[in-house]
Amino acid sequence: MNTITRIDKITNEIIHKKDSKIILILRHSDREKILDVRKSSKAALTEEGIDIAKKLGANLPNDFQYRFFHSHVARCENTARHICHEAINAGINAIVLGEREYLGGFFMKDVEKVLEIANQMWGPEFILRWYEGKIDETSIMPFKSASKYILNKVISETNTNKEKEIDIHITHDWNMMLFMFHIFNWSDNTLKWPYYLEPIVIMVQNSNIFVKYENERRKLNINY
Repeated sequence: MNTITRIDKITNEIIHKKDSKIILILRHSDREKILDVRKSSKAALTEEGIDIAKKLGANLPNDFQYRFFHSHVARCENTARHICHEAINAGINAIVLGEREYLGGFFMKDVEKVLEIANQMWGPEFILRWYEGKIDETSIMPFKSASKYILNKVISETNTNKEKEIDIHITHDWNMMLFMFHIFNWSDNTLKWPYYLEPIVIMVQNSNIFVKYENERRKLNINY
């Protein structure tokens, strides 16, 4: 997917938001290849990743105010800061509000053990095993509990009375799968693994909450 297409996927959601309060959850920008999951936190943004983050910031629709949140991992923070910095340079109202624990590995009770398990298998296989409860709950939160937790945290951060304010949460593929696997029954359809800067869109309309990924859309029954 080329840079323009990737940026357009995000900006088009903002431009066509209509009367909804929009929240975006993005995977961080392009990073170095991870050969050992146990060392994954050290993988930095590539030059291409930095470049596309900057281009996204410069091309955000300027009719809105943007608030950025990120995980504690450097590639997420740097993605947020590069987007925000270029947005500000383009005259757009934007601010980085900092690290949020729900955007990182909050679900890992025993980090070393979980990363060791994940290092032995393909990413989707790890997510499926987690979803099916096949990873010891003394090491990791139950999948559905973690999914509900991150969703509630994202929603509770937002001020639903400010439609011109858009929250952008920069996180990791595992955190995004907490949304998609549970909400969209990912194991039963053809939704693809999230690419870098791939957006999940949350739309709040009065008391209704909708989640959109690619062309799939679901209404959520949740109190926030």
